[in-house]
This record gives sequence, structure tokens and C-alpha cells, in this order.
Amino acid sequence: MLHRLGIFVFLILFAATLVSADVFPIQVKGNEADAQIAIGGLYQATLEIVFENVTGLDANSLILSAVQINPTDLLNRLTDPALITLPGQFPVVINISPAPGSSLKFTGVYTIEIHTSNLAFDPSYRLFTSPTGDTLEDITNFSGVGSYRVHGTGGGFSDFVIVSDVRNTDTVIQNKFTNLKNSLNINAPFIAPAMLQNLQAKNNAALQAYQSGSKNDAVTNLDAMNNLIVVDNGASMPYTYNASDSGKKNVGGELRKLIATLEFSLRL
Repeated sequence: MLHRLGIFVFLILFAATLVSADVFPIQVKGNEADAQIAIGGLYQATLEIVFENVTGLDANSLILSAVQINPTDLLNRLTDPALITLPGQFPVVINISPAPGSSLKFTGVYTIEIHTSNLAFDPSYRLFTSPTGDTLEDITNFSGVGSYRVHGTGGGFSDFVIVSDVRNTDTVIQNKFTNLKNSLNINAPFIAPAMLQNLQAKNNAALQAYQSGSKNDAVTNLDAMNNLIVVDNGASMPYTYNASDSGKKNVGGELRKLIATLEFSLRL
């Protein structure tokens, strides 16, 4: 039933590509969910999701689907399609969604790793994500060899895709600072005033340090910002993803995702 449902969902999401998606089984070990992806005998990848604190995780909690697409199908989902492109060696979009009736719940963030032998390491490769159909954004916090291996973090589930991003690093950093500031502003009603003020102060200090030429000080302030959220553990803002309550956003997890990928870019 889940297999048929996953394919039906992806046929809707990617109808423009005129190809169907494959659904892959998930294996669970403690707080970790793993899967092997293989599409048409051409593209393969190993996917690993590690949760910080999770309940209700089993082989039927999530639906993992993947589909080969035409690179042009992503153009309207990229902020700069002239500089952000889908590599022809791995033109695959992966979707992770909670299964109907799933009791999955996690606090904080998960770390996702995608490892594919289809790609050789390239310093421009990044992991992008977004809710299905929305603008894709960089969440990379590690990129390394071993064919190609990339990590990101998240506070919810969505589409994932590996792209080549050849934008200027300063442009990327400025964009990530803007995304973090916008997330604080949008989620301000859900964050206790004292915590919001502290987070904004750390974010402003990080931006000022970066603009002054001190990336190390910027990272230090972002680390402090992340630690505020971790230590608070949901006392001052929503900090839990609940598959059965899709209307409640994991604000703390989403903020930590943005902080982690910004730090990655600052360390380049």
C-alpha cells in the first residue's frame, strides 16, 4: 500500500517530467534510518538519516522516493539557474515524506547523508532542499570525497537534490545570512521575546563580524546562537517535528539548519 501511495504522490509532483518515481525500503537501526537508491541501473546512492532524539521511527514511518528528471525541470526552483545546475551524472530528486498515519516525532534536527558513486568530488557540489515545488536552498554542512559524500541537517522533510553551485562564496554567505534573518523575523511570533532578542543579537554580531572580515568571529557568534537553541530545548520556541501535526513547525530545528549551512560556507 505504501509503495503504491508513494508512487502516486510522485507522479503528481513530477508529472511534468513524464517519468514515475521509485520507492525504496528503509532500514532502521536505533535512531538511524538507511536506504539504498537505484534508478534504472544508471544512478545509485546510499542515504542515511540520523536523528538526535526520535520516537516512532520504524521501517514504515517514512516514504523515500527518488526520480530521474530533466535538469531543465528545476529551473523555476533555483534562485540563479545560470550558476546553480543539476549535474548530468546524477539528475535525481529524492523526496522524504512521513507515511500516512506515521507516529514519527523528533526533537531538534536530523543529519542526512547522501553518498553516490555517480559523482566524483567537485568543490562546487552542494545539497539543496525545499518543500516540494518550492525554491531549493543550500543546506550543506559537509562535502567530501568517497566518490561524492554530502551532509545536511533539517527540521522537517522535503525534496533533496545535489547540484553544482558556482556562485561567488560571498554571494552565498550573504544569501544565507538573509535567509537566517528572514526565518527569525517570520518565526518571531513563536519565539519567546527574551530568546528572540538573544538570537537576533548573536545573528547581528555574526553578520557584523563577517562584514568586518572576521569569519572566525562570525562562526563563534553563530555557534553561540546554535547553543542557545540547543540548551533551551524547546522551552522558548517549537522544537519538535511531529508527523501527525503537519501544521506545527519545528522552528528551532529550522533555525539550526540555517545556522549549520551558513557556518559551512564561512569555513570555506
